Amino acid sequence: MVMVDFGPDRIRVVPSTRDAWRALANVMAQHDYRIRAGDTDSYNCRRITGGTGLSLHAYGIALDVNWDTNPYLKTPDRRQVRFSNRRSQDARAQDVKSGAADTDMSLAMIEDVRAIKNVDGRAVFESADGRWRERARHPQGSEGPL
Repeated sequence: MVMVDFGPDRIRVVPSTRDAWRALANVMAQHDYRIRAGDTDSYNCRRITGGTGLSLHAYGIALDVNWDTNPYLKTPDRRQVRFSNRRSQDARAQDVKSGAADTDMSLAMIEDVRAIKNVDGRAVFESADGRWRERARHPQGSEGPL
């Protein structure tokens, strides 16, 4: 694992993914999205939440960003993530805390995250659409590579 600057934080990731995390941090900065080091984390040798296999965090290819206002939620009905239409991150965070939205990330930012591609033209961040397998994982969610 290597340490990579990620906004005001430093995250531990697999060396080959360095550029992807830098691209993600750049997109977030372009959208004035503040990363909070206190509730953002990457490498963690642990099992999948509610499962038996290792989490992708254990491989250094997953990241949780601002989990207090971008929480992990289970949605058995596979509904879409509810985005706030408010302009500021702080206002969107208030919508998360009141239950009106699922994340303080904007849909426009997520669309830019989806546009990050590898050299083969494939999307780098799988769960950037708010879904990861059977869990509605929020953008930049923990149980899948972003």
